[in-house]
Amino acid sequence: MKRLDPPRWARLHDRIPRRRAVKASLHRDLYRLRGRVLDLTLHRDRHLQIDLGFVQNPLFERYGTASNWTFGLAVTDRALIFQFRIPQAQPVVAESAGVDLNMPSADLATSDGHTWSVDLRPITAVQGAMARKRAAIARHISKDLRHQRAVLRRYRRRERNRVRPLLHAAGNELLRQVGARNVVFEDLSSTSEECQKLTRRGDPDARRRLSAWTHGELQRIVRYKSTTAVVRANARGTSSECPNCGGPLAHPSWRRATCGHCQGDWHRDRAAALVILGRGHHLLRGAAPPPSARNELLEAARWRPDDDRSPGLVGEPMKRDDAKASGQG
Repeated sequence: MKRLDPPRWARLHDRIPRRRAVKASLHRDLYRLRGRVLDLTLHRDRHLQIDLGFVQNPLFERYGTASNWTFGLAVTDRALIFQFRIPQAQPVVAESAGVDLNMPSADLATSDGHTWSVDLRPITAVQGAMARKRAAIARHISKDLRHQRAVLRRYRRRERNRVRPLLHAAGNELLRQVGARNVVFEDLSSTSEECQKLTRRGDPDARRRLSAWTHGELQRIVRYKSTTAVVRANARGTSSECPNCGGPLAHPSWRRATCGHCQGDWHRDRAAALVILGRGHHLLRGAAPPPSARNELLEAARWRPDDDRSPGLVGEPMKRDDAKASGQG
């Protein structure tokens, strides 16, 4: 019918009711828990009482007891969603770990002289593949915008469902390497927005990668699962500050950084992890790393010839500023 009689198809298509996902968070004054009975206020004179005694999930009782039955409540067209607020003690310990989050990896530097890296390329690979699929869908369903939006929403949900387990796996690996240390992140709450303003007239692929960057979700996962303190340091200038003398850094290539004061030659991400670690010590008011650990960290952060072959985003070409500046890779 769509091809044989397009006007009739359009009339019938407009009459089809649109299915929308209904979800609303209730104000705290609209519900109350009395024993195991949930009292919901539907109207000023109308109340709904739901007996929660039939709930057999052991996590419901455990989370309720741990939170002293303090929770938020959301309503969907199919379920009630309880959001328990469980206080979690996160003590400040002596040792800390600075984490520099990038798209292909998360680089760590600890105050006792160890360095590690967590591979985030599986996440960017899924995002790149799903972005190409969405672009192909937009090209093939370019005329029926309503159908196009429905299909794109379905693929966005698929991407979230595939990326979320990878984020949890990366967070578990990061916490395994951090161990019993404090975790120091960069405060990247507004970094993506600022970078997108700078690239608004530039490469659209760069804007898309920044908007898909999952640094905030990874930080929330680590903060939720960590048993030690998790703090966020100022992110401004972490990649342009020398970890040895604090002088300004120049970047002759994408991941290489050189200092004109101490003539240091550093790996950009590992050097940034050292700077973040130092800023975290100021926030936590902890002691600076001993000289032996500091020397080990500086040696691990130095640039090596094989670092120039470090991979970028999987499935997508990495655009480098050094190709425009000096032609070095």
